[in-house]
Amino acid sequence: MQNNTRDGQLDYLKSFGMLLVTAGHCGVPGGDLISLFHMPLFFFLSGYLFHWRPIKEFVKKKILSLYIPFVIYEIVFLALRSIFFKMNFYCKESWSWMQPLVSITQTKTELIHIILFDNVDELLAPLWFCTALFFASLTYCIIYRLKYKSKIRMLCILFVLGFTIKISGVNIASSINFSNVLSVAMVATFFFGFGNIFKELDGFNYLVKIFRGKFVVFIISILLLLSSYILGLRGGMLTLSYNNLFLFWVASLCGVVSFYILITWFYEHNILVKVFALMGRNTFHIMALQLIGIKFSSIIISHMLGMNMTKALEYYGFPPYFNSCEKIIGCILTFVICGLMGFVISAFSSFLSNKLMMSPKNAKEKN
Repeated sequence: MQNNTRDGQLDYLKSFGMLLVTAGHCGVPGGDLISLFHMPLFFFLSGYLFHWRPIKEFVKKKILSLYIPFVIYEIVFLALRSIFFKMNFYCKESWSWMQPLVSITQTKTELIHIILFDNVDELLAPLWFCTALFFASLTYCIIYRLKYKSKIRMLCILFVLGFTIKISGVNIASSINFSNVLSVAMVATFFFGFGNIFKELDGFNYLVKIFRGKFVVFIISILLLLSSYILGLRGGMLTLSYNNLFLFWVASLCGVVSFYILITWFYEHNILVKVFALMGRNTFHIMALQLIGIKFSSIIISHMLGMNMTKALEYYGFPPYFNSCEKIIGCILTFVICGLMGFVISAFSSFLSNKLMMSPKNAKEKN
């Protein structure tokens, strides 16, 4: 019973975390504040779910859960690229790297990038998280079995490791590529490890005991996060462009803790638990389809307001002439659209998987 509750709660947390990611991509007010902790939150939750396995078994599991879905999405979007260009789904901003497929050589090159776990499609840009998570989890799996004197020392090593990556000059200028995501993965290892250590040391209850209450922990975390933001702290996991790396980590961890307390309170008070827990089971699909969802939302809002729909599609997120209210409505609409698409894809995948398992060939092998 406890495991089921825990799983449902984590799905609930992931769902709200994905809502924050959607808000960041939609450019809603407060996006800079959200970017300080929304991706660290997902690495934290992934680390929270971490269970050590032998390396071979662990890699196999991650290939099935991250690499194969990544490759499938990339190949499908590669096949649909000409259609997306006709629909004007690729943005017209100067940094965009997208080009129509015009030759077999170009197609082969992009397929090689996909096989190497490197995103090639602008509309799948959020999938940088998959590559980073794969290598962050693998790094932590290796580190986890080393004989350190304590879990705290392990956390310090991860902290220094991420610091070293930043000091060495790792940065991302514009588009996403494999080498940059690997650098991000090293920083992500810290948050992944913190999630695992937080779970093993029962960190939440430890904080509550020290500060004598959830509410006090929540207020302190929020104040530290807001203070860092007001003092000019800015940063993001993908760009590694932190103006103060140490304060970024502190603010990120405070954001993760305060989010954890708030959403756990929602869960305990049964606030849309079934809806958000269901959405939380499809976070991979929601993340992959997020930019497609933004395009559809832009079309719907532009049509309702009598705006130029083609013009609205020229931007990576929502167009800058959308006001704050329109962006917030668009964010919720995008989240719902992606959730529905994710549910349909997940149901279809399960149906297909069951059909394959029931095929005559598999039936004979079982017998």
